[in-house]
Amino acid sequence: MTTVDSKVMNRRQFNRALRTSLAMLLAFLAILGLVVLSAPGIDTGKVAVLLTRIEPGFILILMTLSLVNYSTRALRWHWFSTGLGLNVTTWMAMQNYVAGFSMGVTPGRIGELIRLWLFRRDLGIAYHRVMPMLIAVRMNVLIVITALCLLSIGASGTTAPIAVMSTAAITMLSNIALRYPAPIIAAIVRLCTVA
Repeated sequence: MTTVDSKVMNRRQFNRALRTSLAMLLAFLAILGLVVLSAPGIDTGKVAVLLTRIEPGFILILMTLSLVNYSTRALRWHWFSTGLGLNVTTWMAMQNYVAGFSMGVTPGRIGELIRLWLFRRDLGIAYHRVMPMLIAVRMNVLIVITALCLLSIGASGTTAPIAVMSTAAITMLSNIALRYPAPIIAAIVRLCTVA
């Protein structure tokens, strides 16, 4: 198969995944609508009035923030893949991330393992080469949660500047450690052998 054929194939796969995702979104909205309509104690008229008060500009802002959020996550996936020395294009990494994201609602987010399978199927990359990315993303999420906790602690008192600075330092250093673990591990080993 030529490179052009593989790009067309990947585009077809992406379009199929996009159609499937849209169908799932519509099904979710239909189920949500049925739950709201059938739930006791919910005044659907009041909910409808409140929904009509939401301005279109506000919805556009929220959708833009969501797009930025998911794009940043997909770029982080690509960043980690290049850190592992995998020859993956930005487009392929983003496709892979979006496909795995659709499986994130499975128990324990086990469905995200589909990303490993996609790397294996589409690029021939072995599972053990891609698994560190999955672990790094989970660790990155923990770092971000810790950073948010530090910020909230700082916002609750007079230590806000210290909390902001320490949050930024912890987040940056942790992400660098996730991206380039070998030099950090070597430095820790050197420190331990000196002592």
